[in-house]
Amino acid sequence: MFITIDPFYTENFYNSCKEALKNNGIKFREFISIIPPYNWYLDVPRAPIMVNFSICPTSEERYLVNIVRPLEPSSEYRYYRRADGYRHFTSKYTKNDCWSSIDNVEAWLVRIESRDQIQKWSLIDPTAKVWYLGKYLGNRYRLAMITSEAIRMVIPREQILASKKADQRTEQFEAEFNYRVLMLKDRIVKYSDTPFFRNGKFIVPSYYPQEVKDRFFIF
Repeated sequence: MFITIDPFYTENFYNSCKEALKNNGIKFREFISIIPPYNWYLDVPRAPIMVNFSICPTSEERYLVNIVRPLEPSSEYRYYRRADGYRHFTSKYTKNDCWSSIDNVEAWLVRIESRDQIQKWSLIDPTAKVWYLGKYLGNRYRLAMITSEAIRMVIPREQILASKKADQRTEQFEAEFNYRVLMLKDRIVKYSDTPFFRNGKFIVPSYYPQEVKDRFFIF
C-alpha cells in the first residue's frame, strides 16, 4: 500500500521512519508524486500503527515514480530526503545517469528480443549508449532506452513502446509509460548506475548485488 506521512511530519522525521523500516527488516519502496503537493510515498506491506499517514488515492497512483535506488551502501545518503525535496518536485531523487541523459532530447523506450539484437543496435552508432533497463512484468518486457536517431531507424516499429519529445518532462514520460504500457502492474526501476551497451560491449556497474543481477540478467 502507498502511504505518505508528508501532511503531518518533516523530512527529518521521514528519514527516521525510513531508517526504522530498514532496522526492523521491513521491505519497502520509495516513490514521489509528480503532481502537487509532490508528496513522497512509501510502499509498505501494511498500515503503520504509530504514525499519522494518508493513503494515496487510487486515481493518483499513476503519478508515482520510483526514487533512484543506491547500489552501494556508501551512496545511500545521496538519496536521503532533504529540505529541497519537501513540498516541491526535485528531480535529483528520481533521475539517474540514464534518465538524466534524456533531458531535453528525444528518446525511445524499446522492447528487446535478444542480447544479440541490442548488441547489434549499439554497433550502429558506436558513440551512443543503449541503456539496458532490465525486465518487467515477469519476462514480458526487456527494456532499453535510446536517444540515437540512427539506432531508432533500424528498430522494428512494434518494438518501440514509447517516444519522448525533447520538451517533455522526463518524470512525465516515465509516469505515462508506467501507466500506459506497464499498466501500473510494474514500474520503471532506477538504480544509481545503469548498465548499457556501447559499440558492442556491455558495461555494468562495478557493484552489482544479487537484486540487480536478477532484474538485469541478460538472456
